[in-house]
Amino acid sequence: MGKKEEARLSATSKLLRYLYTYESKRFDMNHVIIGIKDHLNRTGSLTKGQFDVLVPFLRREREFAGMDEHDLRNQFDPIVGKTNRKKVYDGASLLGL
Repeated sequence: MGKKEEARLSATSKLLRYLYTYESKRFDMNHVIIGIKDHLNRTGSLTKGQFDVLVPFLRREREFAGMDEHDLRNQFDPIVGKTNRKKVYDGASLLGL
C-alpha cells in the first residue's frame, strides 16, 4: 500500500469516526450527516460542498482545535473530491428548440 492510499484510508476512518458520533447526537441536520456518511462509505470520498458542511463541526473537536481552516482541509485532502459534476442537458436545448 502506497503513501497516498494510507493517507486516504486514515482520513476516511478518522472522518467516519466523527460522523458516527455526530449521527448519534441527532442534530437537526442528522439527515445531512447520514447522507454524507453514506456517501463516504459508498465512494470513499466527499464533495467539497459536503466537506464544507462538516468544517464547523470538526473545528470544535479537540484534535483539530489549534488548526486553521486551511490546515483542517489539508488533513482531509486525500478524500475531498476533485471530481467534476456531469453536465445535465435539457432535451429541448440539445435539439435547438
